[in-house]
Amino acid sequence: EANGHNPSPEWHTFKRRTRSLDCRRGKRPPPPSKLRLQVDVLRESPPVYIVHDFATEKECEHMMNLTIPHMERSVVYGGSGPGASSNYRQSYSVNMYPDYDDESHEITRMVRRKFAFAREVAEYEELIEGEGQEPLNSVYYKDDGDQYRPHCDGECHGSQYTLGSRVASSLAYCAVADRGGYT
Repeated sequence: EANGHNPSPEWHTFKRRTRSLDCRRGKRPPPPSKLRLQVDVLRESPPVYIVHDFATEKECEHMMNLTIPHMERSVVYGGSGPGASSNYRQSYSVNMYPDYDDESHEITRMVRRKFAFAREVAEYEELIEGEGQEPLNSVYYKDDGDQYRPHCDGECHGSQYTLGSRVASSLAYCAVADRGGYT
């Protein structure tokens, strides 16, 4: 058991050193420094990774200070109409939009790091950040029993991938709830 996770027999650490992460797609500047991450592979197919220390304490504090005052009950889109509440999503949330023209913007750096990681591990060279992509969504499990239940993001039910659709979902935990807060 490592960091509260029960490894399966297939659990191993992901190491790739053949090339560095690069965010210069579309003539964008590279990240400020090379990214070295410890990545545990929980499952190969579909891929599930634990990325240690992906966000710094300073980044987490910034995101929480930015978002918590603006949180509202989480809603879902599709199914019962846009902005509908759902038993599958019981939490508070707000979107965070990167400013792609400002490389010093904390949210921009986080988004670029997420896309660079997804490009690296999935080898999707054409995967670029920018207009048309979903914003980061900050979620707050405020009330006891708040949770995200199992659901499908992106192409579901064996559908073929279409260009521009979601290829990956990521979760970054900045703080662990004492009670509730299940994803």
